[in-house]
Amino acid sequence: GSEALGYDEVAAIFSRELGRTIRYRNPSATAFLVRQLRNGHPLMYAFVTTWLYGNTRKGLAERVTGTARDLLGRDPIPLERYVREHRGLWIR
Repeated sequence: GSEALGYDEVAAIFSRELGRTIRYRNPSATAFLVRQLRNGHPLMYAFVTTWLYGNTRKGLAERVTGTARDLLGRDPIPLERYVREHRGLWIR
């Protein structure tokens, strides 16, 4: 997308847009992996998402590039707008 957001910032956007508190719990990589497996994800998927999660936690995803714009042929929308436009997906 067009923003380099931390997990706490993402939780704040979801909280604001959904009108309820969303918290980032900051799980360890092991806890994250276990959760992926308990949710029924295949082992390789769980490993890849855990690796991505770990890299993001370490700040390795802080740089915004033009890749999304290049692939979409337009500017990507901010997360806040995405959540607002698709809030029905998360409303209980």
